[in-house]
Amino acid sequence: MQILQLDIQGVPQAWLTPNEAATQYATDSVVWTVGDVCSTLRGGTNAYTGLLSTIDLHPIIALRGACKRSLFDVTPTLINSKLFRRDRWTCAYCGDRFDDRSLTRDHILFDPANFAFVHAGNSRFARAHALGKFGPSSVEQKMRWLHGTLSEKDRRRYAGIEADKLGHGGIEYISGLFGIDPKTVRKGLTELELGEDTAGERVRKKGADAIS
Repeated sequence: MQILQLDIQGVPQAWLTPNEAATQYATDSVVWTVGDVCSTLRGGTNAYTGLLSTIDLHPIIALRGACKRSLFDVTPTLINSKLFRRDRWTCAYCGDRFDDRSLTRDHILFDPANFAFVHAGNSRFARAHALGKFGPSSVEQKMRWLHGTLSEKDRRRYAGIEADKLGHGGIEYISGLFGIDPKTVRKGLTELELGEDTAGERVRKKGADAIS
């Protein structure tokens, strides 16, 4: 067990062992505490009163004196509530807005050359819990390659399938991944839901296949 030591202004200073914290109590250096008693240390018996001496320890103690470190040199902690407010409660993957309970943090950057998200340890962005599956992966490259080999009808239906698997925000994500209009993805979803098989529809393919 360790005790968190603060200065009188509440700035964290160090972690103390129970014995080190007891020394601060014994020398009357503790100004205020936070939390319920977490441990009680017992000493000897007072010769005058006949009572057993005890010291109650609290999980957080503030000591006399101010922080020796300049607060201008301290980097503020970016907690989730501040991160979500900075990003306006917007998921970095799908662009939709969510409440605090639906968001978490992720360490990503967008690589425009490959149109994909890449991991970046020092970069922090908000993302929806449900969109964790959107994370950076080589699977995205395979999905784009497969999408490009399909006919126009199969491309939109494949996009609809992937968007449906992702759930909320999937249409926006898939349309951005494949570089197509969200309406195309919705059309593919509708065809899948209705079970349409437009056999008479003219199949268009890219490149040389389209000419032949």
